[in-house]
Amino acid sequence: MNSSKEFDLIIFGATGFTGFYVLRELLLSLEQRKSEYEHLKWAIAGRNEQKMTMKLEEVGQELNKNLENVTKIVADCSNTNSLLEMAKRSRLIINCVGPYCFYGRPVVQACVEAGTHHIDISGEPNYIEAMAIEFHNQAKEKGLIIISTCGWDSIPCDLGVQVTKQKFPGRLHSVETFVSTIPGSEGYKINTGTLNSAINGYRTMNELRAIRRRLYSEVLTVKIPRSRIVLKRKTLPFTRDEVSGWNVEFPGSDRSVVQRTQYYNYEHFKEPPLQIQTYFTVASFTHLMGLIVFAAMFAVMTATSFGSRLLSRYPEVFTAGAFSKKGPTRAQIESSRFRTTIIGRGWSKRVLEQQSNPDDVDSEPETEPDETITVQVSGRDPGYMATSTCLIQSGLTILMESDNIPRGVLTPASAFRNTHLLDRLQERDFTIEVVSSQRIEN
Repeated sequence: MNSSKEFDLIIFGATGFTGFYVLRELLLSLEQRKSEYEHLKWAIAGRNEQKMTMKLEEVGQELNKNLENVTKIVADCSNTNSLLEMAKRSRLIINCVGPYCFYGRPVVQACVEAGTHHIDISGEPNYIEAMAIEFHNQAKEKGLIIISTCGWDSIPCDLGVQVTKQKFPGRLHSVETFVSTIPGSEGYKINTGTLNSAINGYRTMNELRAIRRRLYSEVLTVKIPRSRIVLKRKTLPFTRDEVSGWNVEFPGSDRSVVQRTQYYNYEHFKEPPLQIQTYFTVASFTHLMGLIVFAAMFAVMTATSFGSRLLSRYPEVFTAGAFSKKGPTRAQIESSRFRTTIIGRGWSKRVLEQQSNPDDVDSEPETEPDETITVQVSGRDPGYMATSTCLIQSGLTILMESDNIPRGVLTPASAFRNTHLLDRLQERDFTIEVVSSQRIEN
């Protein structure tokens, strides 16, 4: 692994709640593919050297490894010089410092200036799309790879949709995704970092509209062909035979990330685009009622700065314990799992072969879609274990397969389409499988 830089990767923010699992995942991955990664050089970075030492000791004790010789770099998002010096020392920065809407941009800027790849686990559309507007062209010119949403937001959905498109026996027109989290017997508490990101996102929705207009006029400028068949969004709770439980709109970044992938892949790879709607599945009607009450409370409180501060300061009180500053316990994390079900519709090869030009991606058959496919992506706890797996495997893929990755500020599916990231994920307890594929009876 030839490089003029001191390190191949630096984990920035290794002392945080997520940082423990990211560091742990790196060590487990290096052990699993020891021959491939034996020459990889890595370090950790953060604001407090003492906390970094404690985190290394904690992870080392669990995995029975001596980590006292791991290099610790002091860097702070409020000190741009420290960020630049950190970025200059590594080929790749794995950024775990959120919320990214507050702390992300200086790190990306330092990486672009230093000629260093950058990935993070942001699920905050304002930040994600603003980075694409500001840094895509610079990153492309410098040969850099910048990718957000390299965690549970949104690798399972973005790569899962790409797999669905590849496995579909014809041309896929649209997909609906259904995300469900499956806690263990002890339940689950969500860390307030996620809540704070959601509060900021809700309060800055108007800014997102302006950012998105710029994104699709300055970066993703090639318009995709519009289908005469529109996949409508379901705004009211509903059930579906293929998915157990009640489904509501999913407010995360998955839909916007997949849409960016469709634009990019159409322009650069002439890949037929598809439509997407995303939903979140809860297990029962009781859970649905609880979710509706929480959504109403959240909307009321985030309507004002005072309410937002109260919600952020006392999350346990206002969310009935669903969010906690301490986050989930280790037992809760290790007993939880996630499942993303992707249901697609499109035209079979039989229908396409009847067209005058079946390979024309700018036109579609005049008939209704006649084929459906269901794909499931599943894995461990979404908040920390699956997120850490996605992040580390993305980073290792960049280091080992950078020649197969386009340059710029990209989505996961656009960046990793010609790599072995899926193989690396499946080695780390990710499952991606086609559940069914069948004709639609009209």
